[in-house]
Amino acid sequence: MGEQFLGNLTNALRTVSVSRKRALQLIGGAVAVAVPAASHQVAEARKHRQPPLAFVAGALVDAGPGGSTGSFDWTFHGVVMTEVGSQFKLDTFVVLSATATTDQVRKQAVPQLRSKAATALQNANLPVTEDRIAVTLL
Repeated sequence: MGEQFLGNLTNALRTVSVSRKRALQLIGGAVAVAVPAASHQVAEARKHRQPPLAFVAGALVDAGPGGSTGSFDWTFHGVVMTEVGSQFKLDTFVVLSATATTDQVRKQAVPQLRSKAATALQNANLPVTEDRIAVTLL
């Protein structure tokens, strides 16, 4: 709900002689009506999201200086599992900034691991798009 809407509502209530209690009830009622309308769109979007077809569980096992200046090679060992029960070993590394925080490493590593898992599945004749692969870092 925008500030402008609340500002207009407040200005409208200033010109009307209404008790503070009644004004708060009116504002609360407006908010109560607006919140379910906004959350319905989110709930509807969740219904259309497709579940993952493959899962990657990986653990960071080593980090060392990378080939380029200011980067680290982060080595991950993991497993790719598909919904049909196939499992593949995924031992790979990703190149990330040496100054990255823990959250930044996670944020940058997940898409790279997802991409490498999609490539491994493609090579095994199990094509799965990257958006249908879930990644868990241990």
